[in-house]
Amino acid sequence: MNLLIFTKKHALLSLVMLIAQCLPAIAQGQITQSYQGKAMIGFSGTSTLHDFGGRIPDLPIRVERIDDPRSGNPMRWKMEASLEVAGMTTDHAKRDARMMEMFRVTDFPRIHLRTLDADPSVGLQIMPEPGPEQVLLGIRILDQEVIVPVSIVSISEQAGHLEMVMEAELSLKAFGLMRPQTALGLIKVGDSVKVRAQVVLDAMSEVKADQSPIK
Repeated sequence: MNLLIFTKKHALLSLVMLIAQCLPAIAQGQITQSYQGKAMIGFSGTSTLHDFGGRIPDLPIRVERIDDPRSGNPMRWKMEASLEVAGMTTDHAKRDARMMEMFRVTDFPRIHLRTLDADPSVGLQIMPEPGPEQVLLGIRILDQEVIVPVSIVSISEQAGHLEMVMEAELSLKAFGLMRPQTALGLIKVGDSVKVRAQVVLDAMSEVKADQSPIK
């Protein structure tokens, strides 16, 4: 009887240990497809006298789809990128100079972007029709990261080619940025900046199961 009880306890303990070893892999999932391409980004703002627009050089990006190993369905998407502040322009030399001062480009030459772990049904999921879906981005400017909801205006996918249009509205104050203004404060830039990005991605070759996702 004692031997039977010991055997059952040993079997149960072995099962528990096996499940514990499997849980991290189940929770993490694995990359099954990577996409690479670029984002073409424009922005617009307001000032006391007039509105203005600007653009950022094409931003190379890579997106990874991480699937649930049990169901095979997309579990989450990962993306990290950074852009050079010095590349931003409004095609107006004096305005650009004030913009560089606002971003403190010498001390903080890059803006960092990253997706946050989320259910893929909330964003970056290939949908049959465009919809008001969103994805949360962590945007770091200076030393301040702000979580920004980004709307996916349209999205389409065909034979591994993915295109989407994304929009967001940023607050300069939220990032600790001092808005440019004239010496007497008569002309001042508004706090809200609208950003619109056209993203074009192509699927890369199939990723090996043991490859680690973007950290």
